[in-house]
Amino acid sequence: MEKFAEERPEPEVEVIHEPQELYSSAKESPTESRGVLKKWGALTRSLVGLGVLGLGVWGISAMGLFSVKKAEESPEFKALKEEVKKLNAQTIPLKNEIQILRNDQKAVQEQLAVLKEKISGLTKKTEGRAEKTNAPPPIHYKIKKGDTIPAIAQKYKVQAEDLKRWNPFLSKGNPKPGKMIIIYSPAQS
Repeated sequence: MEKFAEERPEPEVEVIHEPQELYSSAKESPTESRGVLKKWGALTRSLVGLGVLGLGVWGISAMGLFSVKKAEESPEFKALKEEVKKLNAQTIPLKNEIQILRNDQKAVQEQLAVLKEKISGLTKKTEGRAEKTNAPPPIHYKIKKGDTIPAIAQKYKVQAEDLKRWNPFLSKGNPKPGKMIIIYSPAQS
């Protein structure tokens, strides 16, 4: 085995001594500064690579290789799209008119409610009048010689004051024969 060891030549190692002034600080050793330089070199190469990649992507996109072309629309499809646009444009005024009609409808309903209240009040009033109108019609009496207001009132079962109220000329005294007076039934007074 010694034979192999002798035949093999020793590698030559060259030692380079760098002067101390090349380093940034006296504390750094030459091996540490080479490691830092290697790191900055790798970062610089990475940044240059990214820049080249960005320029390449920009160049390809500028040429239009990545652009997406729209599919050609058929004439029928284009016509349908135009028709839809026209119909949409026509629906806007119709929607506005519908809203106006709804507002008018609310106003009419409010007026109708007010009228119903008035009608119900009038119905109650006319019911009271209807009861009065169901009474017998007034009597027209022609005064005879010798008639007095109390005698006429007693004959028709009314008050003398009512006779004077219905016939204002009676309040001046006894009536003259031949004059006509009106006598209402007791329910009408």
